[in-house]
Amino acid sequence: MEEYEHLRQRFIRGEINVDEYERRLRALRRPLTQDDLERIAAARSRPAVGAFAVTPRRGSPAAPTSVRRSARGRRVRWYVPILGGCLMTIAALCGLGAAVGGIVGAFNDHDANDEYMADAFAENSTAEFVLTDQPTIRIHSEDDNVRVAAADPGLVRVTTGGRDSEPWGAPFSAEQDGNTIFIDSDGDGGPFRSPPGGRSEDLIVTVPPSSLLDIDVESGSVDVSKVQGEIVIEVDQGSISINSSRLSDDSSLQVDNGSIVIDGELAPDTELDISINNGNAQFVLPRDADARVEAAVDSGKITTGDSRIEVSDDPDDAGAEASGDLGDDPTSNVEIDIDQGNVTLSPRQ
Repeated sequence: MEEYEHLRQRFIRGEINVDEYERRLRALRRPLTQDDLERIAAARSRPAVGAFAVTPRRGSPAAPTSVRRSARGRRVRWYVPILGGCLMTIAALCGLGAAVGGIVGAFNDHDANDEYMADAFAENSTAEFVLTDQPTIRIHSEDDNVRVAAADPGLVRVTTGGRDSEPWGAPFSAEQDGNTIFIDSDGDGGPFRSPPGGRSEDLIVTVPPSSLLDIDVESGSVDVSKVQGEIVIEVDQGSISINSSRLSDDSSLQVDNGSIVIDGELAPDTELDISINNGNAQFVLPRDADARVEAAVDSGKITTGDSRIEVSDDPDDAGAEASGDLGDDPTSNVEIDIDQGNVTLSPRQ
């Protein structure tokens, strides 16, 4: 009895926990009194010091009534996930910027510096070439407008007006070989290049008055003024305009689809060929030129205000022909051939 009372007092004072108290009571081999059962139930129903109560999950076969605070995971601060998300977003944007920069560099790495492309020009930049003899100017362009005008003797100046105003614009290049100047637009503008004819006055070239011109444009216009020499121009889609110039030797003007306008002079012994597949031609006849003019239109008409040119129209034919001498003893010849279109021959006023 004394041993039981001693055990009960130790439990009341909190020297032993409820599990130890119950174990020792059973070891005394005596039945638990109603008082003992109430004390044990009360002890189990309240959290121990330094512990917190845990509600068992519904349907759990066994769940502890309390767990130690040390068994609990640390609580994550509210701002930690937000901060981590921001850092991950910044890292992703940096990676995306690097990737875009690499793609742009790849697209912009075209043939601007290969053997044929000598000098790539920036927007509105200018290159100059000094010459000691009559120059030959060779120009090739895919889809740019070209203006050529006579200026200083012994100097060729090439200006790319607005050519590189777009990112990835196709570069121009120019190089000199003796008295020959090669000017080229390779058209390698990548996937972002502008459509044909989308720019204006892209290439401006000033040349010595006495120059030989060889110009090839796939899509665009060619304007030549105040040049004296052999002029050869071919345009696939666009127009040719010759103003205040003196054509000589074997000059030719050819347009596939477009127009040709000529207001100039002819040097002696000049052979000038003008041809258009689909379009119109206008020729202001020079005064006192020793030249014979012959024009033919397969489908269209010929109009002239010069009595020296005789036009023959066949009512049963869709075309027309015209011919005449501009001088008493012609040494030059002008041939105009139009597939579909009209020809206008008018005397200079």
